[in-house]
Amino acid sequence: MHSAPNDAASDRLIEEAVDLIMLMQDQSGDPEISERIRLWRNTSGQHDAVWRKVAGIYDASGLLLEARQRNERRESLFPTRRNFLIGGLAFTGAGIWGYDVVPDLWLSMQAGHITRKGQLQEISLPGGAHATLGPNSAITLRSHDLRSELELLSGMAFVDHTRDWSAEVSLVARGVNFEVERAKLDLSLDSGSIYLSVAEGRVTLSPVKDRSRTIATLGAGQWLSYEPRHREIEFGARAVDEIANWRDGQLIARNDPVGILIDRISRWYTGRVIQADPRMNATRISGIFDLSDPISALSAVVRPAGGHLRTLPGGLVLISPV
Repeated sequence: MHSAPNDAASDRLIEEAVDLIMLMQDQSGDPEISERIRLWRNTSGQHDAVWRKVAGIYDASGLLLEARQRNERRESLFPTRRNFLIGGLAFTGAGIWGYDVVPDLWLSMQAGHITRKGQLQEISLPGGAHATLGPNSAITLRSHDLRSELELLSGMAFVDHTRDWSAEVSLVARGVNFEVERAKLDLSLDSGSIYLSVAEGRVTLSPVKDRSRTIATLGAGQWLSYEPRHREIEFGARAVDEIANWRDGQLIARNDPVGILIDRISRWYTGRVIQADPRMNATRISGIFDLSDPISALSAVVRPAGGHLRTLPGGLVLISPV
């Protein structure tokens, strides 16, 4: 069992490559940085392979090109007060987006299946079971004979394990194991918490490090939210035909926190959503929201909490108090 040291070494190389990318971005054209990168890449074949992987993801994202274009625009345009404020906000948003590339990079290196914003993906499992991966989500899949283990790394997924009961399916998310017994379930990761709804069958939760200890068991029509760090848990019930309606382009809220709804709807919006005042996140609302129009859906979600939505250049959406 030597996988942990190898994983740690790979993680360290990824971090070093990202640091070099950031230096190259901030000090474009500096020959010392170029030489430093050359020496780092020549350290070993693994160094060079990690660099090509990281640089390829950054180039595909357009981050380096956007950084150069921002610098050129700042030098050529006269900053009126309004342009300065909007440009400054856009720059801040682009900065947030840039740092978000780092976790996206980690997901790209680890995930077996990963989706873009607005994209769903169907995944076949042994024995006829299947999963639907939601937008902006990532999952790993480990299968052996009729045993499948899915680890949800980010986002949301619907799993149907009702077709072949001889196949075993379990899920893992944020250190929690989910044993699936002839079940249909909706699992999502939002704002540091795990959200599980069961439409059919039974699901038992336990810590990955101690699967003999049961956290909770849910049946059809039940849901829970669980915050693993502080072990905070909340239970509730909902109609089974309202579970995982996002697969059909709807998000149904029943006294749900605004912050969670913003997280989920944002997965259908291809731009960036920036929340200037998180105090509205705890407000609970109910409603049905059309995911084919995420801007209107976001506006409808934040309005009862006293929020206002503004669209800005570059695909940015700002949520702030009215």
